[in-house]
Amino acid sequence: NLPPEEINVVTGRSTRNFNASDTGRLLASLANLAKHPMADTALVNKVVKGWDLQGVILDGRLQAISRGAFVPADSSQYAHYSTKGLARWGIDAKSPFAGFDDATMTDQNITFLERLQLLGPVGTEPVLLEALEHGFTAPVDYLIDVLFTAMVSEYAQTQRVLCPSETPLDRSPWFVYQGYQVGDDAVPWKVGIVEPGKIEATPVDASNSAISCKSAYLWAAVLEHPYATLLLKTVRAKARDAVGFAACIYVGSGEASTDYTDINTNGIILQSIAYRLGV
Repeated sequence: NLPPEEINVVTGRSTRNFNASDTGRLLASLANLAKHPMADTALVNKVVKGWDLQGVILDGRLQAISRGAFVPADSSQYAHYSTKGLARWGIDAKSPFAGFDDATMTDQNITFLERLQLLGPVGTEPVLLEALEHGFTAPVDYLIDVLFTAMVSEYAQTQRVLCPSETPLDRSPWFVYQGYQVGDDAVPWKVGIVEPGKIEATPVDASNSAISCKSAYLWAAVLEHPYATLLLKTVRAKARDAVGFAACIYVGSGEASTDYTDINTNGIILQSIAYRLGV
């Protein structure tokens, strides 16, 4: 009895898979909705309490469900964010960032970076979504510093404008996860190609490297910095379309994806604007 990973919009049927990361975001949104003066708080609480979320935590570790089997979901960049969503509803799960509460302590920073290397490339999401939805904490502040410093340094050295995150594409492979791999000095910028049953991280190349338009707005929402302003100006100049914003701008060509946009991109852009306006 859990929120399904996917629902077919034509038939209304859902899969039996459970996505811990997506549910973490859903729980954050529902927690915020429950506080809205126009919301039916009792109904929101009833929906959430009707799910057996405690049942996907084994020995304190958050699990996903794939093909009827539990799969640990606490060893990715989304793990901490997912636990924050659960915590909003009083459900505790172990976080890979546990114990990191003071970014001024060198030993904590080193331990944190070592853990970060094992969790794969760092992208704008879910780091900045966590900041907007749950507030700033020591792990979030440090992750923001690590990723943004890497982006600014890359621009200073190569003039390449990068803004990595998960993003749809308007061509094959259609969806990628992008990020900065801590500890890989040779080829730090990676792109994850989604394949059946796995996400394969490979060095980023010009054809699949893309500026995430929603992520540019996230950075502009939380930081006052010339590079954040540059990201915002780039997206506004190149990615507007008839219904909002394109999903991405390809780094190689400088052209935005065409004839394709998505609710997630434009929803996060609106979320970023609302955060910046304080509404």
